[in-house]
Amino acid sequence: MEEMMLEHCIEICTRCQDECNACAVACVPLSGLEACVHICQDCAAECANCILAMRSGSLRECGSCADVCERCAIECEKYLEITNCIHCAEICRECVRACRESVAMV
Repeated sequence: MEEMMLEHCIEICTRCQDECNACAVACVPLSGLEACVHICQDCAAECANCILAMRSGSLRECGSCADVCERCAIECEKYLEITNCIHCAEICRECVRACRESVAMV
């Protein structure tokens, strides 16, 4: 069960990383979305760190990843008129749940 949970978390973190990168790229040319771009870039980087840690069998990054994803979701939810932000917020929320569930399994 724990291995399935870990694989699920890696999958969600990978999707979150991809969505955050896409959101950051989409928001760069838009005025006033600098905070969104910055947190999406931070979130994508934290997801990458978390994925690497999990692939080596460690959950040490999961708590930090959940925290950054939570902040990213909050920021993206400010821009629900932007499709990329909607998708980013949704997967960030999913990533928060997956990372916290993984940590709780330990």
